[in-house]
Amino acid sequence: MKVSTKKILLLQLSLFFVLFLSCFVFDIFSIKEYGYFLFILFALFTSIGMLGFSKVKSSNNSEVTISTVIFTLLFQVSIFVLFGLKLGFLKSSYSLGFDHLFKITLPLILIIIISEILRFQMIDKGRNSKIVILTTIALFVSIDFFIGTGIYNLNNYKGVFEIIFFVVFPSLIKNILLTYMTYYFGYVSNIIYRMLMEISIYYLPIYPDISDYVKAVLTIIFSFCLLIYFCYYVDKTLIINNDDLQKQESPLFRGLRRFLSVVLIVFTLVFAALMSGIFKFYFLAVGSGSMSPNINVGDMVLVEKIDNMNKLQVGQVLVFKNRDRVVLHRIVEITGEGKMKVFKTKGDNNDNVDSWEVSARDVIGTTRLKVSYFGYPTIWLNKLFN
Repeated sequence: MKVSTKKILLLQLSLFFVLFLSCFVFDIFSIKEYGYFLFILFALFTSIGMLGFSKVKSSNNSEVTISTVIFTLLFQVSIFVLFGLKLGFLKSSYSLGFDHLFKITLPLILIIIISEILRFQMIDKGRNSKIVILTTIALFVSIDFFIGTGIYNLNNYKGVFEIIFFVVFPSLIKNILLTYMTYYFGYVSNIIYRMLMEISIYYLPIYPDISDYVKAVLTIIFSFCLLIYFCYYVDKTLIINNDDLQKQESPLFRGLRRFLSVVLIVFTLVFAALMSGIFKFYFLAVGSGSMSPNINVGDMVLVEKIDNMNKLQVGQVLVFKNRDRVVLHRIVEITGEGKMKVFKTKGDNNDNVDSWEVSARDVIGTTRLKVSYFGYPTIWLNKLFN
C-alpha cells in the first residue's frame, strides 16, 4: 500500500471518529451549518498538508459542465412545473435577507465548495486505490447521515426508516455519481450540480407540494440516470484516447455501475411481483388506522391468499374486499359452513363490530407478516396519482 493511500485512510478514519463523537457523544457542532463547514475546512487543510495540493488536469471540463447544468436545470424545472401544477405549491418558509444569507445559504455554499475540493484531493491522490474510492464515498455518505441525525429522531423505528430512505439511499447514489465525476472531470461540475440541486429551495418563494418519499425517489432516479450518462460519455469520449491511462474506466466504477443496475432491476422486479397480487403471497400497504396499535398506517403486511375457508379462525386478521377497497380487520365471529361461511369483523382500534358481513367470495386471505413503515411509499404514490 502506498504511503499516500495510508495517509488518506488515516485522515478518513480520523474524520469518521470526529463525526461519530460530534453526533453521539459530544455536541461539538452546536451551530450545525458553520460547525460542519469548519470541520470540512479543517479536513481540507489537513489533506493539503499531508498530501499536497492537487490541480484539475481534465481537458473536458467545459463539455461536462454544460451537460451538468442543462440536465440538472431540466430536471429541476420539470419537477417544479409538473408536480407543482398537479399537486399545487407551498410557500417557502425561508425569508430572504442578510440574516437568511449568513445563517443558512452562505454556510451551505461553503460546505458544498470545500466538500468537493476535499473529495477531489482524496480521489486524485488515491485514484489507484479501490479502498480509497470506497472509503471516500462512505465518508461523504456519513457526513450526510450525521447531518440528518439532527432532523430525524433515531429513537424510534419511524425515524430510522426515514433517515435510511430519505437520507442514506439518495446520498449513496449521489456520492457514487459525484465521486465518479471527480475521478474523471475534477470538482467544478460537482459544485455546480450540488448548487442547483441543494441551494435552490432556499431562494424559491414557492415549491411543489411533494412528499419526502417522492423527493428521495426522484433524486435517486435522476442521480442514477446522470451516472449512466457520464459512464457512456467516458466510454465514448475519454477512453478512446488510450495514451492517457488515468482516463481508462476504473474497474471499481464499472463494477459499481453494474452492481447498481442489477440491484435496481432486481428490486423493481421483486417489488412489482410482490405488489401485483398474482402470487399466493403479496404485499399490501396499510392506509387506515383501524387496526392500530397492532397494524398502523404506513405498515406493509404480507398477505397469504386462502381458498379453504375452514383454515380461518376467530382472532385472525382477515383481508377481504368491501365494495371497491381492500380491508384488514380481525375475525370476531364465524357462521355457516364451507363456501357458505360468513365472517363478522372488527378493527382493533374501532369501538364497534363492522356493520357488514364478509362472505367467502369476498375473502382474499390473512396476514402473515408485518413490516413497519415500508408501506408509506405506496400510500404516498396513491395520494399523488389519485
